[in-house]
Amino acid sequence: MSPVAIGGFGITPAIWIAAGAGYAGTTNSSAAIGIIDNGAKFEKGIVFSSTALAPRPDARMEALSLAPRQTISFYDASGKIIGNLYGRDAATGGDSMGLTFGGGAMVVENNRGDAILTAGQSSVTIASLRIQPRTPVNSSAACETGQITADADFVYVCTAPDRWKRSGLAAF
Repeated sequence: MSPVAIGGFGITPAIWIAAGAGYAGTTNSSAAIGIIDNGAKFEKGIVFSSTALAPRPDARMEALSLAPRQTISFYDASGKIIGNLYGRDAATGGDSMGLTFGGGAMVVENNRGDAILTAGQSSVTIASLRIQPRTPVNSSAACETGQITADADFVYVCTAPDRWKRSGLAAF
């Protein structure tokens, strides 16, 4: 069941939640489900047993479905958004991306399932690296340690705050 085509013939959800918009005298709701503290705490928010969901053809079980441009947001204690998981809409020119966690790593995959970036406990693997072209004005130009840039003749590495070193490039 696609979140884009929900409500179609043959769809059998266990629970429907409707805000009522579109009917006379109704307005949009601010949240479909609100889980609040009424004195007793939940140990978990929403839990699916390991056998509750039917596997897709790729053997994964889809616990949450989002339509294009919908996000899962993460907040800090002050209520400020500190991160999002989202899929870009291919219709607007962006490729779909997936984010997975497991085995001590975070993996960003393209819409074909190819790993674009893998961040593990002690390393990061990037399928294709592009360095922003820029030439520092001099060896003491502003920079942060670890920053890398390049131009047609050199690769520049910031080895300490405001301290650049460079290495020449040559054909081989």
